Amino acid sequence: MHAASPPLANFVTSVDMSASDDCFRSLVVSLFHFRLDYGNFVMFRLLAYLQRQLQSVLKTAVCLVFRLRRYDHVTDAHATLHWLHLPERVDLKIAFTAFRVMHGLAHHT
Repeated sequence: MHAASPPLANFVTSVDMSASDDCFRSLVVSLFHFRLDYGNFVMFRLLAYLQRQLQSVLKTAVCLVFRLRRYDHVTDAHATLHWLHLPERVDLKIAFTAFRVMHGLAHHT
C-alpha cells in the first residue's frame, strides 16, 4: 500500500476477503472518492507535489480494486474504472459547480 493512506487501506484490505468484487469496488469508491472530492475548490491550482500525493491515493484505490501490487502499472486499470486523474477531477467538479450556479441549480444555504 502507499504511505498516503495506510489506515484506510488497512481497513479496506481487512474487508477484502469477505466482499464480492462489485461490493468491494463500491466500498473503495465511496471511501476514497468521497475524501478526494471534498473541497475541490481548495485543490484548484494545488502545488504539484501535493497533487502527486493525492494522485497516489487514487493509485492506492486502483490497486485495491484490482488487487495489484504497489509497483504494478495501473494506467489500464485506472482507465477500466473510468476514473479521472486528480487535476481533471478537480476541473470537472468546478465546471459542474459553475454550470449549476449559472443555471440556478446550485444549492441555496
